[in-house]
Amino acid sequence: MSLRFLALEIRRVTRSPRFMIFTVAFPVLLFLLYVSLFAKQPAEKAVLMVSMTAFGAMTAAMFTGTRVALERAAGWQRQLRLTPLSGAGYLTAKATTGMTLALAPAIFVPLVALVAEGVSLDGAGWV
Repeated sequence: MSLRFLALEIRRVTRSPRFMIFTVAFPVLLFLLYVSLFAKQPAEKAVLMVSMTAFGAMTAAMFTGTRVALERAAGWQRQLRLTPLSGAGYLTAKATTGMTLALAPAIFVPLVALVAEGVSLDGAGWV
């Protein structure tokens, strides 16, 4: 896996408005909506926070997986075969990109939950 290719992939994906909307803004907005509609107790808010964090992380992973198929259809993988990057390196970089981008909702949803809704957990609960 090439670190330069990994950095390129992360930059490409984070520049996509679709990524930012569906993996960062959407889980945060859903959390705020569901808390205002359904959660009356602090424990319910914490459950919704964890649920929306998991939703955002899964969306980031699925978004990365679909990009592999779209890039193959567009011929991008054929272009990459002309470079020294191996096929395994390409897939490793894609998987690492997905895991790295899953950190965005894992950071922003709990941050909004803490600041906007006052969700408080013990140290082990946040991890």
